[in-house]
Amino acid sequence: MTFKEICKNEEINAYLKKGDENLGQLGYTDHSQAHCVQVARQAGKILERFGYSDHEIELVKIAGYMHDIGNAINRTHHAEYGALLANSLLKEMDMPLDDRITIMSAIGNHDESTGGPEDVISAALIIADKTDVRRSRVREKERAAFDIHDRVNYAVTESKLKIEKDRSVIALNLQVDEKICSMYDYFEIFLGRMMLCRKSAEILGTTFKLTVNGRKVLYILQEYFAKMVEAGCRYIVMEVSSQSYLMHRVDGLFFDYGIFLNISNDHIGPNEHASFEEYLYYKKQLLKNCRTALVNRDDPHFDAIVEGATAEILTFSL
Repeated sequence: MTFKEICKNEEINAYLKKGDENLGQLGYTDHSQAHCVQVARQAGKILERFGYSDHEIELVKIAGYMHDIGNAINRTHHAEYGALLANSLLKEMDMPLDDRITIMSAIGNHDESTGGPEDVISAALIIADKTDVRRSRVREKERAAFDIHDRVNYAVTESKLKIEKDRSVIALNLQVDEKICSMYDYFEIFLGRMMLCRKSAEILGTTFKLTVNGRKVLYILQEYFAKMVEAGCRYIVMEVSSQSYLMHRVDGLFFDYGIFLNISNDHIGPNEHASFEEYLYYKKQLLKNCRTALVNRDDPHFDAIVEGATAEILTFSL
């Protein structure tokens, strides 16, 4: 049983077609054969680059193509439904038991809500699936009717999955139109998926990194935020220093509100900022990474502070 034969199987394709139609009615982005082919080929490339056997590459491509067949039954627990369907279908095709179990496990564990990577097959499948972010996955509809999933995918103007030559890093590099989708929206949808990619990369003996518009996204802070959300926290207040922007500690974070109290000639020296101009440049980055900024109107540097800001500026007086 080969990947090419699976792609031509009428029953499998019928499940995929019905599943995509179901998700279309629910307002989901494209989960058609095009998505499944993309996932299968990308998963195969990942294992190929990491030196796995032709047999393992073939298995991950088959799992990748079949991974969403469970949507024909129900979106909820579609991974588990898909795993059971896949086992039944592949058994009828006389696929060996060990191979069926490997594929079934990969499909059953590919969804971030119920599963996780168990072996290299499931790890490669997860990375290929979760990194398929592109504008063409948005179904044809009026822009005014876009939900957050549509906006996030439509905002992606370029998406590239790159594996370093020494295989030390798998990197997803995105170009995102932040006029369409804020980074806040992006992480609301994709944080869980990106964390699953990170775990999958560890199974493959490598690391996963995400860059958005050339900015590296740091996961440790995002992990803390995710745990806070799970614990019921709805709001967070945090200090965001000029050093945090200089050292890229908050790359990828977008805030609802930012408060700029003042700036003076402190924090300038060998271990901080080289000059006042550098200090001001990094301190005012907050005004480009929040929706609304509250700025001290009495600060003598007010005009320089708000110059180039993209946030809505509200002022206060001390």
